Amino acid sequence: MTGASLLILLFVATLISIVYLAVVLRCMARFAALHARVGWILHDEAEWRVRAHLASHPKDLHEPHRYSLETAGLDPRAIAHLFKTYREYFDVREEDAP
Repeated sequence: MTGASLLILLFVATLISIVYLAVVLRCMARFAALHARVGWILHDEAEWRVRAHLASHPKDLHEPHRYSLETAGLDPRAIAHLFKTYREYFDVREEDAP
């Protein structure tokens, strides 16, 4: 596994599931869509601050973190089974190992 495949955000009993890769590839578009989804206005200053943060923290600035279920003593097949219903309901594909 390459890490979290989803960011789960909770806003006043509303569950919003966001595909992590979509956030990485199209950060500002997903950020704006999230604001619209919860009825918030994305003000120009907030967008400017997010863009400034992204510019000052490039994706490849540091070595990537690598996590695996095995290093935590977990069985990937058992964990996949636990999340099977969730993945099917939300149409989440399993990630390939790096």
